[in-house]
Amino acid sequence: MGSTLKKKGLTKSVTGLFCFVCFLFSLVSLSAVEPVTGIDTLYVNLKVGELPIDSVIGKIIEPDVFSFEYSLSEIIQSVFLSQEGKENIDTYIDEDTRLMFSVLHGDTLIPLLPAVSLVVGRIVLVNDTARVPVRLFFQNESITGDIFFIEKPEGWKILSADFNF
Repeated sequence: MGSTLKKKGLTKSVTGLFCFVCFLFSLVSLSAVEPVTGIDTLYVNLKVGELPIDSVIGKIIEPDVFSFEYSLSEIIQSVFLSQEGKENIDTYIDEDTRLMFSVLHGDTLIPLLPAVSLVVGRIVLVNDTARVPVRLFFQNESITGDIFFIEKPEGWKILSADFNF
């Protein structure tokens, strides 16, 4: 009979402790809620070792230094993040589509450059063309879109870009 009372007492103690921990957890959870703005909206609940996910472009990548993805991200940074980005456009845009690019984006995207930061999504490669989803962050806004690359003998060149303003 004594061991039954000890078990009941232990069960009540464990149950009480569990309820107390749950109560404290709810208080901590409430105090941890804060408004999320800007680039913070990209992050969702992640597991260890995962990169964040953007709500529009999907999983964000961090390219391996020895991959073609790294080459593409370097070009994107040179054009869209660099102070010399407007001058780099002529270097990195395919000469066959350079005029079309400047006509399409001359009044919208190019005046905004350089962006403050950017994130790159999972790159899709089909034959010699690559589609790179990106999000560009400026002072007061961000825009998303896809940058299309073509592989030429002299290296990767921007073929076109499609942005949602």
